Order: sequence, then C-alpha cells, then structure tokens
Amino acid sequence: AGLSKKFPQLRKIIFYSGKIIELRNIPTGITHLECPGNLLTEIDSLPGSLLYLNLDSNFLENIDLLKKYHQTLI
Repeated sequence: AGLSKKFPQLRKIIFYSGKIIELRNIPTGITHLECPGNLLTEIDSLPGSLLYLNLDSNFLENIDLLKKYHQTLI
C-alpha cells in the first residue's frame, strides 16, 4: 500500500539537502513539500492538494504550476 493508505493524515514531507535526483509518487493529500539543495532537474506529477512548495537550490530550469493549481503557492 502507498503512503496515503498507511499514513492518511500525512500532509508534510521535508527532504533535506543532499543528492536527490527525482521525486515521484508523492501521495495525494500532501499540502507541504520541501526538497531544497538537491539535484532535481525536473518535477511533475505534483498532487493537487499542494499549498507550499520549496525546491530552492536545485537545477530546475522551469516549472509550470499555473495550469494545475488555482491557489497561490508560497
């Protein structure tokens, strides 16, 4: 079973700086996601529940959130 089923109240995921190159299968219901200081070059498949996103100091060239999100991300 996925994290959403094992931890239905899970709302926040924080990864610290390191060598993460990919984020995938982020559970639905997550409202807060942090992954600063890593090696991300692209990101997609973010859950629609996301309210806060911190991907500072990665290698992302662009990220298009306007099509998917109607709320302001901080």
